Amino acid sequence: MPRRPRPLPSPALPVALALGLGAAACAPKAPLGSPPSGNARGGVQGPPHAALPLWRSPVGNKLYIEADLGDGVPRLFLVDTGADISALTAEAAAELGLPVAPSGGGPLAGLGGEVRDWQLTVAPEVSVGPYDVPQVRFAVGVPGVPDRAGLAEVAGILGNNIWGHFQLVIDYPANTLELWRGGLQLPPTATSMWFDGHHARAVAELRVRAPSGELVAMPWTVEVDTGAVGLLLVGDADGSGAALRPLASRGEEPIYGVGAPEGVGMSYFLRPTLRLPLESVAIGGAEVGAGQSARWVPDPDPRAALQLSGLAGHELFDGKRLILDFPGRQMALVPSERPAADRDVHAWALRQLRGARGRDDRIEQVRLLAGTDEVDAAHRALLRLIRDYPDDTELRVALARMDRHLGRPADALELLKPLGAGDLVDAGELLTAVSGLQLAGDAGGAAALCAAALEARPDSPEAWVAEADLARARGELPRARAALAEASRHVDDPEALLLRRARLAWEEGDRYGALTHLRRVLQLHPAAPIAPWIYAWLVDDSSDEALLVNDLMAAQARLHPGEGPLDFFAAAWRLAGDPARARAAMDAGLKRDCPQAPDPASRANCEAWYRAVAGVDLDAAQRMIDEALAARPHNREFLDTLAVLREARGDLPGAREAARRALELDPADLYLQWQHDRLHRTP
Repeated sequence: MPRRPRPLPSPALPVALALGLGAAACAPKAPLGSPPSGNARGGVQGPPHAALPLWRSPVGNKLYIEADLGDGVPRLFLVDTGADISALTAEAAAELGLPVAPSGGGPLAGLGGEVRDWQLTVAPEVSVGPYDVPQVRFAVGVPGVPDRAGLAEVAGILGNNIWGHFQLVIDYPANTLELWRGGLQLPPTATSMWFDGHHARAVAELRVRAPSGELVAMPWTVEVDTGAVGLLLVGDADGSGAALRPLASRGEEPIYGVGAPEGVGMSYFLRPTLRLPLESVAIGGAEVGAGQSARWVPDPDPRAALQLSGLAGHELFDGKRLILDFPGRQMALVPSERPAADRDVHAWALRQLRGARGRDDRIEQVRLLAGTDEVDAAHRALLRLIRDYPDDTELRVALARMDRHLGRPADALELLKPLGAGDLVDAGELLTAVSGLQLAGDAGGAAALCAAALEARPDSPEAWVAEADLARARGELPRARAALAEASRHVDDPEALLLRRARLAWEEGDRYGALTHLRRVLQLHPAAPIAPWIYAWLVDDSSDEALLVNDLMAAQARLHPGEGPLDFFAAAWRLAGDPARARAAMDAGLKRDCPQAPDPASRANCEAWYRAVAGVDLDAAQRMIDEALAARPHNREFLDTLAVLREARGDLPGAREAARRALELDPADLYLQWQHDRLHRTP
């Protein structure tokens, strides 16, 4: 029987929370040496020490641990030493039956703004391995708390109101967490760490090589935050960074965190930042971070009332054994002591779902199998599910998506035809169905489905976008413009439809209108993909070329060196007649992106793609894309690469055929639509 929680006490003090990338709270801190908020010191039950497995996310490489909040169900939590209390998703709190009440404290403030409307609950007991921690406070429903690690469900984060009871050791290569209740002997290289019961702070010495060859060293106080990524510096209140500023690059990038509002475009989050190339960072008695760079937000958003000067995230600690002695206020970084272990968080999630019988758990199992390239097993499991639930819209949509992934677009379309238009809108599949019918030559079916969707869901932006696309395809351009305007009225993101507006203007023969929309995309977000290449496609005289060159240079000047969509910049520079810049963007992209590809086929495609868009080494690119397609012949990205490469080699019919095959596999993709239409109109 699940243990039922005791009544929720009223919180006496406001609680601070730090999450992820520089998300820090504005709230009173407890006196130095006070116990972690919400728990009584000494109330932890368990052995003197234990070693527990950690699970690594394929996205972001952060570490997660299994915990039980009293109902006997193991759940996954982010290990976050940057959070002063733990946090729980609203879904997990509801599943546990925990009473939730207003926090009664101050706002949570982060780099993205402030969260005033947050709630609090108390878990009577949290079990982490053999340890039971009583009366643990959790913030509930806070933006920024992860609910997924890759494809695996995450219930929230475990913060310092749990870890503060222990000497904590994270062995990163071994993916192992050690918890000690005293008795761990720290190495002589250990250094001081300030812990006030909420946040752990240490001094990191930043070492940067000046152009003259001189090594500049600068101390910087940072929070030790395993939930953050790399090294983030915030502000410069005492001017100590003055010597470092000339050594940093300047650019703009989106900065997210607690308090980030919803329903706004990405440009809202753009901040001027500095990037500081690091020779190394001295922290915890070790030198780490060689070859990395620190992100520096010198002027934090005034909407975010921050109380931190920096975060030291897990990228600094990867490859080491991180020791955080919270009671003793010391930290150390030493070599790993255990054999390396590969623990993928998806394997943990699949293990929990072994033998699943309920519909939702079986759907989650299918999602995980498909996401880990066990596509055949996922397909079989999904077919069994549909046999048990033959009228389930979500399952039919999932099978249609899988059929497209397996290269069976006609089968996917047949699966969607019996579904109601409103159901397709709710599943986010209407535009795919309408575009797929149109591409298959069933214009009447596409029109009927779109009309039914507008009747069933008149406030749906997707339905109005489908109407705009159909009207454009029929040549009814005023109607398409009206439909696109209606979609814009209903869409949450005012920047979302600029590329569609540009495409419609192009169809209307208003090339300068199209260029205006594309220029606006680059002005709002210089790292926006696709836009630089489409812009270059539409340029056809010398005055436009000068404008294009100026806009491309302005966009790249707003980015840090090597940042942004290097592939689309390479393609745009090639069309602008600047092969040197195209080659430079290609070389930077090959170095940055291709080594991160998840498998050999994706790596081969990445290298072929960069060469194709830059028009360089086309024979080598052909060998690479042939290798990629031999492994996955129905991958739409690989087929798009083939289309671009064939065009570069002068094979226009072959390019059209590859572009059509790619679009059939994802008919709602705007870039693939534009690519297909452009190639079919090229004489």
